[in-house]
Amino acid sequence: QYLFIEEIIDHIKKYKYENIPPIAIYYQSYLTINQPDIIDHYFNLKELLQKHSSIFPREEALHLYEVAVNYCIRKINKGQESYFKEIFELYGDILEKEIIFTDKGELKPIHFKNIVAAATRIKEYKWAENFIHKYQDNLPESLKKNAVTFNLARLYFFQSKYDNVISLLHQVE
Repeated sequence: QYLFIEEIIDHIKKYKYENIPPIAIYYQSYLTINQPDIIDHYFNLKELLQKHSSIFPREEALHLYEVAVNYCIRKINKGQESYFKEIFELYGDILEKEIIFTDKGELKPIHFKNIVAAATRIKEYKWAENFIHKYQDNLPESLKKNAVTFNLARLYFFQSKYDNVISLLHQVE
């Protein structure tokens, strides 16, 4: 619960802060979460993030992108699989801008898995394979082998290379 949230929202509506990117982005985040049936809120948020995410510290920018990703996941969970392409595009943006990497340059295995999952669901198989090989060294060393093996198995599954899938899954802990 946020104190005075209704008053803040009324103020933003009344005085139109579209030209102040941080306020516009947080307002669109709020609308995307609280009015999920109005898809324009999500697309406005996505556009604002693409244009202005660089004004935020890396972790904050990543959090704002995660609002957009989570919106897409909710849509997918309701059967709207076209949102896999949206997730793929969002992850592409945060990869290109290097927002997704920790201060140590690491990529969390959950993000690695989600990126491969989105790519395979929209049949971007070559892209997914290149991603796995290009970014495997950004994974934490202790988790790298498992993450790479599992995600290659996922890729091969979507490519119907089932013999490869089984041999790789035997190696996953």
